[in-house]
Amino acid sequence: MAAFLWGERPEREAALLFLAGAALSELSKTDAASRFLMVEHGVLLFDLGFTAALGTLAILHKRWWLIWATAFHVLATLGHLGKLVEPEMSRMAYGLMQSASSYPVLIAFGIGIWAAQRRRKSARKAAHS
Repeated sequence: MAAFLWGERPEREAALLFLAGAALSELSKTDAASRFLMVEHGVLLFDLGFTAALGTLAILHKRWWLIWATAFHVLATLGHLGKLVEPEMSRMAYGLMQSASSYPVLIAFGIGIWAAQRRRKSARKAAHS
């Protein structure tokens, strides 16, 4: 995994969080036939915890990409609020709100790994100068 090869501690911790999150998210989903018909309470609880964990990493490590990843995940978490306020929201809209933010989160993560690699290269270059 790229975070373990090229990332620093924050990227490796985030990678572990993402791996654990993927497994827990799958366990918290309802069956496909009824998914997104009503608020996914298990996924909501997972999203709240995952947002808090990302935010904690952002505070502890002061990485801009973690701040962006947290903000993007907040958008997915707010999708649950939309379904709570408007229970007639279509399955497709609710599902899209839940999944669309995962791409920007992963892009921010990838950029964070790239930035960590650049920092490591710059530090090695400075040490050899």
